[in-house]
Amino acid sequence: MDLKGFISSFIFPGTSFRRPGPAGSPHDPSVLVFSDIDDTFVPWKSYNQVADVDKLGRTKETLNKYEGKTINGLCSARGLSQIQQLAPFFKGVPLQFIGTNGGQQVYINSKDQPAEEWLAGLKVHESDRAWDTEVSRRSGGFNTQLVMRATQGVLKEFGFQRCAVPLPPPHHERDAFVAPVPGGKKGEVAVVALTKDQPTVMFRADFKDVNKPMTAAHRDFARKLARNLEERLTKQGVKLTAKQFVDRSCHQIYLIEPNNISKESLVSYLVRRYPSVQAVITAGDNTNDTMLLPDSFLGVPNHRIVSGDRPEVAKIMEGQENVERVPFGELSPGLDNHLTQLLSDEKPAD
Repeated sequence: MDLKGFISSFIFPGTSFRRPGPAGSPHDPSVLVFSDIDDTFVPWKSYNQVADVDKLGRTKETLNKYEGKTINGLCSARGLSQIQQLAPFFKGVPLQFIGTNGGQQVYINSKDQPAEEWLAGLKVHESDRAWDTEVSRRSGGFNTQLVMRATQGVLKEFGFQRCAVPLPPPHHERDAFVAPVPGGKKGEVAVVALTKDQPTVMFRADFKDVNKPMTAAHRDFARKLARNLEERLTKQGVKLTAKQFVDRSCHQIYLIEPNNISKESLVSYLVRRYPSVQAVITAGDNTNDTMLLPDSFLGVPNHRIVSGDRPEVAKIMEGQENVERVPFGELSPGLDNHLTQLLSDEKPAD
């Protein structure tokens, strides 16, 4: 056992991903598969509504082909409740962990339950405690509930009031708040939508028309509110950033993220947690999929799958080794190529 494995065996004992046998035996999964969800693992035809089930089915078949040889997980900027809404898409997937809020939390399928059953029963407070502790230590005490309380205080300070009726679908489960736009036209309002388990702030220009374009006054208001929230928490000693995560004509989303915490840092943690891992496969489609960037994690090589052809992603991945490029959401050939290469030298179990 190497130094990484020696340390991890004391810090993270009793993982369910090992079959019976001595630590480091040929039966232990040697590859960690870590994938983004939207437009990578789940190929959307219509976002959040209709998926390409053929592509998804081929990805499931490939993961099942290598079941027992891999530790599989997904990670998204979504909060837990939003990922749980996607549970039907994960039916039949051998899934061992889920990362939420861009890597801020991770949930471990310690009893190796079927993915859809496990996800349906998960509670927000059941996230992995060791990772929660590390996130807090790195960021000066960051946690989602702290951010949500601070957000409520900033909204009140900026004159927002809770809406009496829900937003139209697909945002009807978010808590909505409305306020007049400073410097805007008469009767012009700003709408903020919050998700209970996700440290994000969504800004919109209208309560009923979700496609109404935001004006310059809306965008300035959103920027000031996000900056105020960041400053309020920073004064409490929390190391974080209010990062503009989505910028569309009809809405903006700011993600409140702790410093030094990302999908990349979560992969490093998981490599430490599971010392049998000798290779990592990461899959993503966007620049926020930071786990695509390193050549290795703690000396464990990173084999990348780039989903789609976004120019900004192609630019940062140019010249990188161990990269498979696939159409949006068509993970199967990339997974199969990497896994065939990585597992080709493994001897069959006696």
